[in-house]
Order: sequence, then C-alpha cells, then structure tokens
Amino acid sequence: MDQPQASRHYEAAALSVRAEPCAPPAPVPPAPFALPATGVLDLLQTPGAHYLKSRGIPDDLAGRCARYAPSWSGYPAVLFPARNLSGLLVGVHGRYVGQPTGPKARSSGAIVDGVFSTPGALEAPVLVITEAPIDALSLAAAGMPAVALCGTAFRPWLADHYARRTVLLAFDADDAGRSATDHWSAELRRVGAYVRAMLPGAGAKDWNDVLQANGAKALRISLAEITQGLTGQSAPPVPSAPLRVCAYDRCRATLTVGYYCEEHDPFGPAMGE
Repeated sequence: MDQPQASRHYEAAALSVRAEPCAPPAPVPPAPFALPATGVLDLLQTPGAHYLKSRGIPDDLAGRCARYAPSWSGYPAVLFPARNLSGLLVGVHGRYVGQPTGPKARSSGAIVDGVFSTPGALEAPVLVITEAPIDALSLAAAGMPAVALCGTAFRPWLADHYARRTVLLAFDADDAGRSATDHWSAELRRVGAYVRAMLPGAGAKDWNDVLQANGAKALRISLAEITQGLTGQSAPPVPSAPLRVCAYDRCRATLTVGYYCEEHDPFGPAMGE
C-alpha cells in the first residue's frame, strides 16, 4: 500500500471510529445524606422535646418524627429529616431551641429533593402540604397526616407523583404563604391534580398557632368540616429500586427502599434505644 492510499485508509478508519455513538454513562445513585457520627440524640427527655410540647405537639408523635442535637451549627436544635419518595434521607432541617439571635432554623443537605413527613402522609388518599415541620406535626396531632417543605420551594417531582390526585395546600396566612399557594396551585393543576387551599383563619399565621389557641380536639373538628366531602386516591407506589447495601459502615443488610436499614437509620425507631 503506497503512502497516499495508507493515509486515506487510516483517515477512513478514524472517521468510522468517531462516527460510532458513545454509550451514555451509567447513572450514579445519590449518596445518602450523612449526619455527624455523634451528637444526634433521641428527642425524648431533651430540651427539644420540651420545646415541641410547649407548642402543643404530643411526646409520642414528636419522638417518632424528630431528633435533637445539642449543637447544630453551634446551637441546640430539633432535627427534622427530609426524605425523598424512596425513603432516602436527603437532608435535615434544624429548628433552633432557645437561640437568642440569628436565624430560627438552618437546613443541611438537599432539602428540595425531599420533604419532612409525618407518619402515613405520603400514603394518604389526600396529600396535605405545609411549610414548616411544626405545622405538619400540628395537623398530624389533630388526625391529619401532612408533609412539610421546610420552606415553600416547588417540588416538580412531588407534583408529578401526585398528578391527577387531591392535594391540600396548608401554607401560612402571610404574603409568602399566599404567593406559594398560588404558585403550587397553578403547577399542580397543570399536571391534573385537584387542589384546595386550606389557610389558617381567625388571625392565626400558621397551623401551629391554631393548635395552640384551640387545642387538638377543636382543630380536629375544624379540619373535618374543612375536608368534608373531599375524597382522593392513594398515591401510586414508588417503583422498587435495585438491591443495595445499607449505607451504615460495616452493615451488610440489603435494601430495596431507602439507604439505611431499620437498625441504622439515623431517624429510625432504633435510634437512641
């Protein structure tokens, strides 16, 4: 093969290689959000439990849903887990207890990739969305499971999962809450959801104000009146994920949902026992 022919041969070979499509990289599963190895405590018998009780939240409900950190960025705080639909802990929202100055709360991790959920809220026929974990706990104390956004940021993944279902928006009765209600209502209706706004009344700013002013029994009656005739369908199940190993160091338990086994979940029932 003379030199011109060889050159054309190699150029053609190079072009044929470049023309082959590259296989897309394999998706990398998100890493579980990591809490400090020490300093996160069971809530009961801590200043965090006393704080939530002073806000009208029963001990048994608070203990199931939250933990306590004596130092969360330097100050004691009640910790609320944010999880995605697969149960993965994606972040933590810390509500400071007794901090004299500065912000009331601080979040860590990818909060917008999850929500704080009271027991049964994501499986209920009607999804109830609040701003703060204390509001979700207030509604749950009155018999209405709810989730909290730890803010008002829209969650497209949550709207998609609840498309063509019933959603109650229980945001704060202030300008930010009303703006969030309008935005969420428009986006949820865009995916075919039935949406109803449920703002606290009688001068209350949020649902914890209502709980503290009227008590759980009166709030339960009020919620029953608000939701009378409201029906919905249960959310579709989350597709099973491939088997994975518990994220806790040295644990080899295999899972299909979430990233921690029950024994080692930082917010699981075994914590602190």
